[in-house]
Amino acid sequence: EQGLHRALEWASLRPGTVITGIYVFPASPESNAGMKLPSTIPFLELADQICQKAKIPFKKRIVGGKEYRVLDAEIQNGDFDLLVIGASGAGASSPEEIGSVCEMVVKRTKIDILVISNSSFVAKGPILVAVDGSPNSFGGVLTALELGKQRSLPVTMVSAFDSDYHKAVFNYME
Repeated sequence: EQGLHRALEWASLRPGTVITGIYVFPASPESNAGMKLPSTIPFLELADQICQKAKIPFKKRIVGGKEYRVLDAEIQNGDFDLLVIGASGAGASSPEEIGSVCEMVVKRTKIDILVISNSSFVAKGPILVAVDGSPNSFGGVLTALELGKQRSLPVTMVSAFDSDYHKAVFNYME
């Protein structure tokens, strides 16, 4: 539910946003033969109610298959700008670890991702941005500044520089 509230905060920054809730029914096509996908999922119904109260359109999708493959296909075939995903699922062995579905999706997706690792955490600042000089990290800075402005939170940037690594790379390039 906290992930949804964070998605709503993000959506409120961008007029015209639609939130899509996707539930992946964990079944392979072989094991799903003759099995009917559920028509309602309680947390999708809750998400729909919360979005209605916030006056943000909500689309509900229930799909069967291997979780990360289905999410990857949905992202590839959809018109999404941001993925909000929990760091670990309901079957997590340790809440401190990133789950396999989250890890696989993060590795494959080309859109921005907000990974929720602590469902009860409420950001009070500052927002930390890792900067490495790449266009993606610059995009992270711009996004962090936008979020910081909207939530009145300070933004801190950090960059790590390994001089031995950079010397080796530049010497190799010569």
